[in-house]
Amino acid sequence: MEKEKDIIEIIVDEPPRENEAASDPPIISARRYVKRLKGDLPKRFVIRGAAICAAAAALSLILGIALPLSDAVVSHRLASMRLSDSDYVNARQNADSAKNERDSAAKRLEEKKDELDKFNASQDSLRKITESNDALEQEKNALSDELASKRSALAAIQASLADKTKKTVTWSSGRYTVGVNIAEGRYTVTGTGSISIGSSGKSSVNKLLKSDGDVFTLTNGDIIQIDGNAKFVPE
Repeated sequence: MEKEKDIIEIIVDEPPRENEAASDPPIISARRYVKRLKGDLPKRFVIRGAAICAAAAALSLILGIALPLSDAVVSHRLASMRLSDSDYVNARQNADSAKNERDSAAKRLEEKKDELDKFNASQDSLRKITESNDALEQEKNALSDELASKRSALAAIQASLADKTKKTVTWSSGRYTVGVNIAEGRYTVTGTGSISIGSSGKSSVNKLLKSDGDVFTLTNGDIIQIDGNAKFVPE
């Protein structure tokens, strides 16, 4: 080891010769010193150099064998990557198709929701119309009841007035109404011609008038039809 150190120091530290340019690179001088000292190198340096060469040759051989294997591995991995890429593309396409179906379903759902909102709005409008019709019907019934009540009150008033003005009347041919033209009650009717008394378009009395007279009971609403002359005397 001491000798190797001395050799290295000599190679590195020895100044250049006078006939050599000062600018020559140190590596040139070192090569020259190596050549000069070649004969003086010990045997172990030669053995070490041979070992190094053998190792380099073995490494080259290993690399020569390993590289084709690496190419095969790389090719296999590349094929696997291509297959994986194909699976990825298919998965991506399936995902895009699923997304499109989802978007389409969401759009149809939104359309159905709009239709439901319109239907609910129409149902609400129909409900309001029904409620309005019910209110109008109730108002109509109330008005009908009120009208019937007023009619009854009017009939009572007319009957009361007829009772108070009950008197003998003489009529010629014509059409008269009990409760309006004459008060209701019992009358003796005399005269010439004919008389008919009825209500709701139906005649309950249809007789010839005579001088000694006949007794008739008149009710509010009865229609009296006279052809000739008649005298009504209340009893």
